[in-house]
Amino acid sequence: MKATFQQRQKVVQDRATASTVLDLFPRFLDTSGLIEQDFTMLFGEEVSGKCLAKWPTFFKPRIIADCKNLPGSLHVDELLLSAQQESDDGVWDCEVAAILLLLHLLPPTSKGKKSRVKISAKDAAGRLVKGLLKGVFAFMVVKSDIE
Repeated sequence: MKATFQQRQKVVQDRATASTVLDLFPRFLDTSGLIEQDFTMLFGEEVSGKCLAKWPTFFKPRIIADCKNLPGSLHVDELLLSAQQESDDGVWDCEVAAILLLLHLLPPTSKGKKSRVKISAKDAAGRLVKGLLKGVFAFMVVKSDIE
């Protein structure tokens, strides 16, 4: 998979083909560690090591705590429930739920062209995760229309 990293990055960064990355590289669905490998290749060993090492003890608990103060919505409540459970009882995997909660903490952008439509955090989550089902280890990041 290291040999196809550059090709995979081109597919992910192209809006027209981003949704097909898992069709082109199906091993990401059933082989653990491939996402981490790409993350390390993209950001380097030092950055990826720090981020992954701090995620469960530093980032994830803070995201959950901050999201508890958000105005309640069905989507946020569902993600909070899943993020706080370490078992398979939630709708989402607990780690993915925490990442999706992060979208609700990010403020909407006020810059850019006036003609562009702002999207909700729920819609952003839909763009971030395509076709992720519980038990599937892969998710793909899709470039948003809003940059």
